[in-house]
Amino acid sequence: MAKPRRRRNVFDPRVVLTGRGHGQVRKRFPAGQVIYSQGDPPDATFLVESGSIKVSTVVRNGREAVLALPGPGDFFGVRCLLGTPHTATATALTDSSVVRVTTAALCRMVREVPDFAEMFATFLVQRCADDQERLISHLTHSAG
Repeated sequence: MAKPRRRRNVFDPRVVLTGRGHGQVRKRFPAGQVIYSQGDPPDATFLVESGSIKVSTVVRNGREAVLALPGPGDFFGVRCLLGTPHTATATALTDSSVVRVTTAALCRMVREVPDFAEMFATFLVQRCADDQERLISHLTHSAG
């Protein structure tokens, strides 16, 4: 059976996330620099403009688990909306440029820019579906 085609929302978040709006700032990180650490208080989400980011967590046995590898056009740090400390560390894998958006500014954009709200909701649901697929794959391939 063919895999369903992913619906791509045509709204480009860079239209409103310019790094110059209220609650936004463009930041550059050299390869290897930590953007935020596991346990830090969450106060922003990030949009990758260029480069590659590694989002990873250290589990109880001390091993690192890579949770995501966001690239250009991807968001990370979206759990800031939950208000709980970061459960992972985000590190620039390559020289990277990101737009840091405070939680308050992100919530304001979701309320005031319907196209952004639809695109962001679609991103969150797709991220959840991708995570679920990876978990199912891991569980079914590890059970052998």
